[in-house]
Amino acid sequence: MATFSFTDPNRLIGIERPPIEVINRGENSFKSDLLSIYEGIQTDRTAMLAEVRELQLAAQLLLDAEAQRIAVYAPNDDRIALLVASGQTILDRVDVLDQEVDVSTVRLPMVTKTEALLHGRITDDADRAAGPVTVTLTDENGTAVAGVPPAEVDSGGFYAIVVPADVASTFPSSQKLTLTISNGAQKVATGIAPVTLGAGTVLSQDVQLDASKVDILRLRLPISVSGASVSKSSKQRSSAAKSKTNAPRGPKTRGKSR
Repeated sequence: MATFSFTDPNRLIGIERPPIEVINRGENSFKSDLLSIYEGIQTDRTAMLAEVRELQLAAQLLLDAEAQRIAVYAPNDDRIALLVASGQTILDRVDVLDQEVDVSTVRLPMVTKTEALLHGRITDDADRAAGPVTVTLTDENGTAVAGVPPAEVDSGGFYAIVVPADVASTFPSSQKLTLTISNGAQKVATGIAPVTLGAGTVLSQDVQLDASKVDILRLRLPISVSGASVSKSSKQRSSAAKSKTNAPRGPKTRGKSR
């Protein structure tokens, strides 16, 4: 019997929490024991990323306030442009931290040596979660693989398809598989290179949908310009999303946990 324990790294900044201890009680409990360790580590990671994000936003607000203060007394001061540029760099960093928080909240299902797992993220052409789509494992002809339930993406665009043991054992080594993305009755092929899955295989496969596929899936909100209906571009969505980072906010929450 082995024991693994760790303490929340937040103790380094003065926040104490009792150590988390997980006991390996043997083969029968190995899976749940390992999941407990993984969950504890990921929870700490999510909390620390969120705290760093808040500190970055606070620093951006201070830089912005200082730039405005200087502009009142010396509108042509070179420091103003430097402060504004530094603030923009921080906002870009916050954008990256948002994605890291998304990743840290993903919980992949554990599979046995007789099962298979295909997981990844579905994004649009701006690298944002594409929307509430369904991911289906199919053969090269687009026919859904029998016995493998489709997966719904979570709020960050992540999916995980588990191939049951009885299905994974029937896949020949030459079996080529791909993914189909759907939203209601709308459906598109991903165009990714075919993959092979066998018992014990765990593969990561991200999919980036181009603008045409996002439109086919009706994942964009139509807006009216001079009487014409058009789709909001990914750049517009990206700019709007980034502008919202000017005020501090808490870490993102996810609709589903993996």
